[in-house]
Amino acid sequence: MYRGLVKPVRNILDFGFYVSFFPQLVSGPIVRAATFIPQLYKKYTLTKIQFGTAVFMILNGLIKKLFLADYIAVNFIDRVFSNPLIYTGFENLMALYGYSLQVYADFSGYTDIAIGLALLMGFQLPKNFNSPYKATNTGDFWKRWHISLSSWLKDYLYIPMGGNKSGSGFSYISLFIIVFIISVLSATIWVPIAILSGIITVYVVGRIIPTFNNWVSTNINLMMTMLIGGLWHGASWNFVVWGGLKGFTLVG
Repeated sequence: MYRGLVKPVRNILDFGFYVSFFPQLVSGPIVRAATFIPQLYKKYTLTKIQFGTAVFMILNGLIKKLFLADYIAVNFIDRVFSNPLIYTGFENLMALYGYSLQVYADFSGYTDIAIGLALLMGFQLPKNFNSPYKATNTGDFWKRWHISLSSWLKDYLYIPMGGNKSGSGFSYISLFIIVFIISVLSATIWVPIAILSGIITVYVVGRIIPTFNNWVSTNINLMMTMLIGGLWHGASWNFVVWGGLKGFTLVG
């Protein structure tokens, strides 16, 4: 509403319908009010092509989720991960690749079902996956994987921070808050010392090499976005590290 993309919803039932629309509630795709609310006031229509597309999406999602993701998880991946030492290195490696396939099939399968169900009810949800494992680099991957989330992070975090122009006050304040929280939760003095040493090193190198300073100012927003995106997935060290690694691959 602040951006003028959608008018306020005056009917509490319409608002409640939007926030409780069940097909996409659990895992997405993330549906923005600007694209969903206008569909509330359109006359319900469902063509034969739309019906066929919806049924195909639902069946495609069920096959991905039940016959691919769940099958390889129960019969292979979970067994290896539960006791990796009794399996060979090759089997562990295949389990890692299999887990990548499981996550994709499970997640994209769910969103396919959600998109198909919504279409049967007359609502078009955004595409959420576009063959992500065909990506040529990390940037291309995030244009194909969980598209509704990556576009949300771009529009509501990355661009407001300053985008690819330079770091803003919001960027550095957010960085300070995240560093402070990580330092407090670490329960060891070595983590804040390591972070402080890294910040001092970056500052000194930036003073010596101006181009490096420009590179840091340009990419700090990208790193911050991925760190917050990691925390969005879950409040644990795994996701902090995951977001940091994703950020490094994007700015590298």
